Amino acid sequence: MTVWSAVAVQEGPIGLLQRDVATGRVAHAYLFSGAAGRVPLDAATAFAAALVCADGGCGTCEACTRIRRRSHPDVVLIEPAGMQLLVDQVRDAVREASRRPVAGARRVIVVEGADRMNPNAQNSFLKALEEPPPSTTIILLAPSPDALLDTVRSRCREVTFRTPRPDEVTTLLVSQGIDEDEARRSARIGGDLQRASTLATDPDARALRSELVARVVAPLRDGGDALETAEWLAAKMKELRDRVADVQKEEQELHKDWTKEPKRVADDRLRREQRRAEQDALEASVDDIASVLRDLLVAYRDPEAPVLNEEARSGIVERAQHLRPGAEARIIAGLTEIEQSRRRLRSNANVLLTLESIFLALYRQLT
Repeated sequence: MTVWSAVAVQEGPIGLLQRDVATGRVAHAYLFSGAAGRVPLDAATAFAAALVCADGGCGTCEACTRIRRRSHPDVVLIEPAGMQLLVDQVRDAVREASRRPVAGARRVIVVEGADRMNPNAQNSFLKALEEPPPSTTIILLAPSPDALLDTVRSRCREVTFRTPRPDEVTTLLVSQGIDEDEARRSARIGGDLQRASTLATDPDARALRSELVARVVAPLRDGGDALETAEWLAAKMKELRDRVADVQKEEQELHKDWTKEPKRVADDRLRREQRRAEQDALEASVDDIASVLRDLLVAYRDPEAPVLNEEARSGIVERAQHLRPGAEARIIAGLTEIEQSRRRLRSNANVLLTLESIFLALYRQLT
């Protein structure tokens, strides 16, 4: 299996990148657009390995392994700090792009969330795009490329990805050793490859989703019950941050001979990874809460209609049957409030207060 084996089925984009590697006609900058999440990041990682590996991305050598572990000195990943790429991060990327490779013939800079750069940050990045060293390749990941300045976009070779279909996600998960029934279920409820992969491989994520769905299906007794549920979910987010820290410590110990980071750099990276993991988990939790409300709306209209959360179907149908008249409008109002809370979470609002507003909205709208 080569480095491309981990990328969800994307014949057109992957074929284009493979041809660039095979012919040696590699552009100085690429823009991966059209899809968010795992697919473009997996493709960027595979492309970087194919460019750095002496065998074009064999998937088994030390270079490929280090790139997959994010510990190769010639492959740098720049991730958003929160919901934006900060100017300081962009300046770091520019500096990284100007350096020569130290372990191979090429250096690769991957900028995730490039569409989250504000205009000032994008203008700072233009220097790297206008004067790139011949040994450096820059890959911008931007699901919404229209957010980029024309001067940035025009200097990149654009490669458009799409969100994989559920059957493609299922096939990829099965190829990674996941039971077919579990892969199909995770693809159905996950919504995208990253979430589906998490549900298929992480028992804690599955358990959290199951308990959250059960808590939303069950009627909240009063406002205090709503606040208690919010505190429970906020505590789960804290546990997640702690697990991220433990995993990073294990990774540092396992690969201590591969990379040695200054403590400040390691601490900054840990904070970014913790915040990213928390944001992903919060986003998934909001999706799960909203999915129950949509199921309630479906079951209120037709108890026999299929629902997303089939495992909780009996509870959803029973709850829908006991909703007061006018429930449709209240459920839609609840979904609107949840989406407003989602936007606040994306803007780095206080997690506990925002979760409290979500569960209080459920109490008001569904009792």
